[in-house]
This record gives sequence, C-alpha cells and structure tokens, in this order.
Amino acid sequence: MLFEASIADVVERHVRDDRLRIALHGQGIIGTFAGPRDPGTAWIHAMHSLGLIGGWSYVEGGMGRISFCLADAARDAGAVVATGVPVAAIVPGEGVRLEGGELVRAGAVVSNADPVRTLALCDGDVPDDFRSRIDAWRCESPVVKVNCALLPAPDVHRRP
Repeated sequence: MLFEASIADVVERHVRDDRLRIALHGQGIIGTFAGPRDPGTAWIHAMHSLGLIGGWSYVEGGMGRISFCLADAARDAGAVVATGVPVAAIVPGEGVRLEGGELVRAGAVVSNADPVRTLALCDGDVPDDFRSRIDAWRCESPVVKVNCALLPAPDVHRRP
C-alpha cells in the first residue's frame, strides 16, 4: 500500500486538522512533479523520513540564502552580479538589455526566474522545439528543485 498510496490518503486517514494535513501533504511531493493525491507520494515521504535520500536539509537563513551563496561564488569566480535592475530582454550571445536600453554584455546569462518567464525575455532566435517544450511547461509553484554535481564538494559549514 505504501508504494501506491498518495500522501493525502495516508495523512487524511490519521490527521483531522486541515491546516496540519495541508502542511504534511508537502512531505510527499517534495522533489517531485506530483500533487498530494498522486499515487506513490506516500512512499516519497517515507523514503525521506527513513533517510534513504542523502543530502536533504534545510537552508540556514531560508531559501533566499541560496541565491546569496550562488552570487558570492559567482563573484569569487570573476562574475559581475547586478541586482535590482529591471531587465527588458536577454539577447543570446550578447548579454542583457536593461529597461533603460543599456546592453550589459555577457557570454552567459543566468536567470533565477522560471523557464517560462526567462524564455519570454529572450530576444532572438530560440529553437522551435525548445520554445514548444517551454510553452507547454506547467508552472504553478514557487518551488524548484536543482541538482548539482560539484567537484570538489562545497564547504557549506564555512559560510556564515
């Protein structure tokens, strides 16, 4: 049953308070592209609770702290990071055009917006098959899962 049940079915069988139920539903869908009523999401919660997935933790200081750490790492590697500057367009191969018309030249542009919003800013040729895939992408959540393969492993305990 655990492998086929939804987290909603399991939680609602044992918890009466709707506020707590809703909070617990998230434990079965974290790291998935599933909803709390999708089959198998109870197993996701069990797998995390049993420690079968390594490296799961909470970010000290909140999720926004990840952006600050990425910005610090980029600066350490020589990147220039601009924040609080409205972007009008991403110009592939050139950089970013700001709302004021200025072009900030860059060999690579990293966006922390979702793919739909990022693609909407792209000024220039975007392959049709890629555009079709992004246009069909359902984006209903502020949550994103990022998997990184890093060598060497970062020293996360050193950061304040």
